[in-house]
Amino acid sequence: MDVLRPPLIDVDGRLYRINNPELEYYETRQSGVEWDDYSSNYNNECTQDEPCDGPDQYVIVLTDSGRYKTAFHVARVYYGPIIGAKGQNRKRLEDETKTIIRVPRHPQDQDIVITGSSRGAVAAARRRIEMTVMSYRSKQQATHFISIPMINPEVKARLNEFKDIVLKDYRTRGVDESIFQNPEKLHLTLCTMVLNDNFERSEAVRVMESCKRDVIDPLLQGNSITILLSGIEYMNDDPNEVDVLYARVHANEILQRLVDDIVDYFFNAGLIDKQFERVKLHVTIMNTLFRDSRKESNGKYKARETFNVAPMLEAFRDFQFGEVTIDTIHLSTRFTTSSTGYYQATTEISLYL
Repeated sequence: MDVLRPPLIDVDGRLYRINNPELEYYETRQSGVEWDDYSSNYNNECTQDEPCDGPDQYVIVLTDSGRYKTAFHVARVYYGPIIGAKGQNRKRLEDETKTIIRVPRHPQDQDIVITGSSRGAVAAARRRIEMTVMSYRSKQQATHFISIPMINPEVKARLNEFKDIVLKDYRTRGVDESIFQNPEKLHLTLCTMVLNDNFERSEAVRVMESCKRDVIDPLLQGNSITILLSGIEYMNDDPNEVDVLYARVHANEILQRLVDDIVDYFFNAGLIDKQFERVKLHVTIMNTLFRDSRKESNGKYKARETFNVAPMLEAFRDFQFGEVTIDTIHLSTRFTTSSTGYYQATTEISLYL
């Protein structure tokens, strides 16, 4: 890590330094979390009765005993880094903020509760815990994604035709049948997210429903969107060393605006990190992650083996995969299959009802 340019994390408009960003996920190194040294900043910023960022930053109540208290949900998967080995992290945070932090043992649906003699101290402790959660969440593999199914009989048939031609005439290095997308799972990916428990999944469902009301319905006004899939593309610099091949998406500006606005909505709700200003519209048709030979007998995976698409580029430059009129948007669970053959949906919304 470059100590002069440490990684930063944004919490409610404030930037904080992440200490030791190379730590592994806490389930393998629970004692590895280090609280950054905020004691001097804390003393300067958060010792008043109001929290640093204003009285409405968190719900903090004054109890009958004259102490301040806040309660909030944190997924159980993050309890390890919050508590630390032998409770060291929690004890240090309690000492530095002059608070008492209760992390529930059972059951899962209880909240973390922070109490202290001042509103600012309670807010500071909560903010530090949220920073820890955000840091570890950023290292987790996504569990869910927002998807638009690209499935109809025409498109599925054309993908199978594309696969047959490639395997017959363009079986270049790294190409085998297992790396082709399942036609039942063709989709546009809008964004990915980490949802660890029922509380987080319920919150994502709520945001999805409010997004339909606030974003989707006003934009579409009952009008349908038809997408043409035609041609192929890849996103790295060398067509001889490709991991993912996409069907090119041809759509009007309304679709681009729709997906961008949905991603912005989830970003503003705090459920995702936003990497780019605009969503890259793409439909995966070949992916080396699907390769059967990657999995070893011990359950681990070999490094991805790329494939060569250079001979295919001209041959399939205008290949027609077909048109899809989109009618639903799903909050899909990764690595699952439903009874329909598509991904299991935590929720799905209709665009035209």
